Amino acid sequence: MPSKSPNPFPANRISGLKKAVQGFKPGICTERALIWTKYFKNPENKIKPVCIQIAQAFSSVLINKTIKIYPDELIVGNFTSKRVGGEILPELLGVPVMEDLFKFSGRKTSPLQVSLRETWQLLRILPFWMFRFLAMRAYSSPFTKVRKMLSQLKSYFYVMNETGGIAHTIPDHEKLIRVGTDGIIAEVNEKQTQAAKIDQPELLLKSCYAFTGFSLMASAVYIFNDLHDVSEDRLHPIKKFRPVAASEISPITAKALFLFLLFLGGGVMYFPFKNPLILGLVLFYILQNILYTLKLKHIAIVDTIIISFGFLIRILIGGIVTETILSQWIILMTFLLAMFLALAKRRDDVLIFIKTNEKPRKNVDGYNLEFLNATMMITASVVIVTYIMYTMSVGQTGMTDNGKNLYFTTFFVLIGIIRFLHLIMVKKRIGGPTKILVNDPFLLIIIFGWLITFAVLLY
Repeated sequence: MPSKSPNPFPANRISGLKKAVQGFKPGICTERALIWTKYFKNPENKIKPVCIQIAQAFSSVLINKTIKIYPDELIVGNFTSKRVGGEILPELLGVPVMEDLFKFSGRKTSPLQVSLRETWQLLRILPFWMFRFLAMRAYSSPFTKVRKMLSQLKSYFYVMNETGGIAHTIPDHEKLIRVGTDGIIAEVNEKQTQAAKIDQPELLLKSCYAFTGFSLMASAVYIFNDLHDVSEDRLHPIKKFRPVAASEISPITAKALFLFLLFLGGGVMYFPFKNPLILGLVLFYILQNILYTLKLKHIAIVDTIIISFGFLIRILIGGIVTETILSQWIILMTFLLAMFLALAKRRDDVLIFIKTNEKPRKNVDGYNLEFLNATMMITASVVIVTYIMYTMSVGQTGMTDNGKNLYFTTFFVLIGIIRFLHLIMVKKRIGGPTKILVNDPFLLIIIFGWLITFAVLLY
């Protein structure tokens, strides 16, 4: 009786390999990214043609990559330095990895383990690719590049990573078998439909957290400013009624309240999101306002720029929290409208100085009525133009069928700005923009009309 030939694929070897792979937690491989970055950081390689750079960088990876040989493998070789894992391609992804780097191990779909040492390695090389990765090469404008960078920090950019599995090679088979491709397409269509709706409780809750947290920190900043400017505020016809200037609150109480609001607001802003970009914007907001209070507000023009950046930070955080792509036009419009209102406040200070011969702030000498009137006209004109472009931009008009008619709301914006200028230049109204606004029925009607029209056209 002839003997049986041995089975070249014994069951115990296959089951052993399967058990080894399934028992290993998938991880992030940093090796390829480190080798690739080292090549491109070499000044001698920067002058070479792109095709030579890519070829030599790939060769460097193959030469320097760690070789792993595991027991019972018939095909020797490894995709990454981990038994099961994915590699980082900084030249293709760049900035988005910096945010997702802190989420790899905690995400629901295909979590990837990354050690503190590996996180530190990636944080050292990723800034090098901030403006060098592939997507950046498609844009020539620096402003467009920054916008692209911010948009890539949204969660939808990582749909491929979240559903594609480890290293984009293993899809979510379980879901694919359960619902099929038609089910996945139906789910995507449903989510796209919901994206245009305003009744999204999760985003509404996030917005409330962000609004509350930022309001608390902004209040802390205002208290810090009032503590520092108490002597000047007592000379101002309106600011002298502020609690600290009017001695209604003691400096010690104000300092305690400042610290309480600052840390409480910081906690509300950080813990619900744990987003490094939001944290960076918040820290920048606090730092610029401290510098503003101590020095920068005494420098003409710079003071209005700082105020404008404060409102710009608000809308950027709002966009991140609500996962909304901000049009470049609304970013410009927010900055310019804030500057327009800041210039109006400086005009108010100049009028008070002319009337009382007392300087409400030190930088009054840096302004006069002719300059402020001219700059307000310029900024008002550009605000109107940017608003028109915002309502006609593709990102807005594509949201709903009625979105294409949003430009009709421009009439309210134009009339509102003209009315405001009429009040301060003809009627000689003195007071902050907020006070002028709430005390003028005509402006209130314009604002309510704009809100109703905008909501009807968009939703």
